Amino acid sequence: MKKILFLNLLLLLSAFSLHAQTEAIGTKLLSGDSTYVYVDELPEPTFSFPDFLSQNLSYPNESFENGIEGTVTVQFAVNTDGSIGEIKIVGKRIRYGEELEAECIRLMKSCPKWKPGKVKGTAVKVYYTQNIQFSIPPDLRK
Repeated sequence: MKKILFLNLLLLLSAFSLHAQTEAIGTKLLSGDSTYVYVDELPEPTFSFPDFLSQNLSYPNESFENGIEGTVTVQFAVNTDGSIGEIKIVGKRIRYGEELEAECIRLMKSCPKWKPGKVKGTAVKVYYTQNIQFSIPPDLRK
């Protein structure tokens, strides 16, 4: 039953949004901060992100049993070595969605290294935002 859920989740994630902002190349977020939001080359996973999600994302039992669904928006930094850090939940929150948010943070902490973003050929730390959709298939809803 959870495999069916993961297959449905994978289908929903095919439309997920992996993105970093792409304007004003080389712009830092804050003066003196070493984290960029606009870069020449965007950071990107060195693996299939949808496959990573389908293999590692787990719908929290209590949330599943209570029919809690929605999109969790996670912001994180892709560091100069490609590691993931500074993970936090941003944007609109799901009512009673704390377990879903915790699962997204756990997932991103376990994420393999990415190819870092670059400005003028130099690897830089870049903020990135990822939406992760949790949806219970209609035939499994209570």
